[in-house]
Amino acid sequence: MLDNLFAPDKLLLVAIVGLVLFGPKRLPQIGRSVGRWLGEFRKAAGGLGDELKAGMHSDEAAQAEGAAASTASAVVVEKPAVPAVSVPVDKPAGPEPGPTPPAAP
Repeated sequence: MLDNLFAPDKLLLVAIVGLVLFGPKRLPQIGRSVGRWLGEFRKAAGGLGDELKAGMHSDEAAQAEGAAASTASAVVVEKPAVPAVSVPVDKPAGPEPGPTPPAAP
């Protein structure tokens, strides 16, 4: 049905009808406004498609995070007991500092 929608004979018929109805002075103005409208419509349709794709990806990510969270909550990790180590605070760790050598002249 839509195979011959933009066939040359049909486009010519539309141009003749537009010329008769609107006249040669208003036809270019109408063509420009229709072109702008189609451009805005395509931008909006493209933006809507991008939003739908982004929504689908975020839904998939949310489902994956939910599955990961449920798996993580099912896993129990036991921490091994670590013995406490005491280090004296008043004594510095490491070797004892020795005498400083004299400065070279």
